[in-house]
Amino acid sequence: MFTTMVLTLAVASASPAQGSQDANRAAIGQIRDALDERYAHADRLAIDWDAELDATTPDLLSASSPAAFATVLGGVLSKAEDVHIAIDSGQGRRQVYNPEVKPNFSMDAVRERVADLDQRSRNVWAGTLEGDVGYLLITSWSGDIEPAVGAIEAMHDKPAIIIDVRPNGGGDDSLAELVARCFFEREHVVELVELVDPSSPTGFSRRHERALAPEKNAEPYRGKVLTLIGPVCCSSNETFIHMMRHGAGSTLVGETTFGASANARPHELANGVTLYLPSWRVYAPDGSALEGVGIKPDIAVKWDDTDNGQDPVLDRAIEIARP
Repeated sequence: MFTTMVLTLAVASASPAQGSQDANRAAIGQIRDALDERYAHADRLAIDWDAELDATTPDLLSASSPAAFATVLGGVLSKAEDVHIAIDSGQGRRQVYNPEVKPNFSMDAVRERVADLDQRSRNVWAGTLEGDVGYLLITSWSGDIEPAVGAIEAMHDKPAIIIDVRPNGGGDDSLAELVARCFFEREHVVELVELVDPSSPTGFSRRHERALAPEKNAEPYRGKVLTLIGPVCCSSNETFIHMMRHGAGSTLVGETTFGASANARPHELANGVTLYLPSWRVYAPDGSALEGVGIKPDIAVKWDDTDNGQDPVLDRAIEIARP
């Protein structure tokens, strides 16, 4: 399960026109235009969206309600393999593509290695590993993240800090920035971003730099920093990982991240459905793509799927972190 900045197909209250073939036909045309001109990842899998919509047009036209239309449309959009597309037909938000991703993380294994592991907030745990190495676990960029900042400040005398975001599927970029800034000594470019721009010959704006500066009047942590990553890491968490690699100089340990970005923009459809599509592409500072590729670790460690209490990723990080 990913915790991401979710993009939705939100369905408005029913009106007399909703569910009619005329409204559905107009909506199909709007979807074609949105996928062609406004969806940042429309060409990633070389899908012929016009052909996909042609094949399902009879079912879309005959949909008797926004909910029925959204169900059919969800089946089409799931082929994009985009975890940021979801549907809300008034019956709750439903993610149209929800792949089964095995985390390279075990809370039980962490508890065995961090004897004083203490939960500081809903998504923040902190403790000390062997060798007086600090350990910080952040499971989502949501809720109260300030305890993570306080934990880092309390670890300033430790020779190394391991930040574990392996089970973190994303959330709010601004919360991720709060933690990353604790390790910045100066401003760094952490990502490149290009926005959808139908007026441009390429369909996108020029790539612009996303920079992050250190917290004012705060002393950054200057010891060794390792960040544990894996296939569940997605969306805003991947932005955090970029921050740690390119701004904090952190060593990334584990497995390649999922590779997905969002920044949704709404498209109001004639039949009462609102379609939200990702409107940017994110790259590492060197131009490496994120979408569908992910972020590779500096030190790759394969996860053992057996439930045997082992954590080769954390164990390898402890080895590296030892003074």
